[in-house]
Amino acid sequence: MGIFSKTASIMRRGGASGQARREAHAARAQAHADRAQAERAEVEEKVAQEQAAALADASRQDEAHQEAELEKLAWKESEAVPWRRPPDA
Repeated sequence: MGIFSKTASIMRRGGASGQARREAHAARAQAHADRAQAERAEVEEKVAQEQAAALADASRQDEAHQEAELEKLAWKESEAVPWRRPPDA
């Protein structure tokens, strides 16, 4: 029997004792706490996934930027080197 059906059955009985009402209230409070904990876990998982995706994207962008800077530096260095033609043999 689930918590809610147990609670409903206790509450349907008109002559529920104070102890039974406290137990029913405790069962509802526990069910609420369990749902809240599950929702929090889902939110934390979603945030972790979004953070991981953002970090991966930032890493790719940084890598592309570094590659572009290296290509630019290599081009500048190649322009600075005087090229000699081999002597005609």
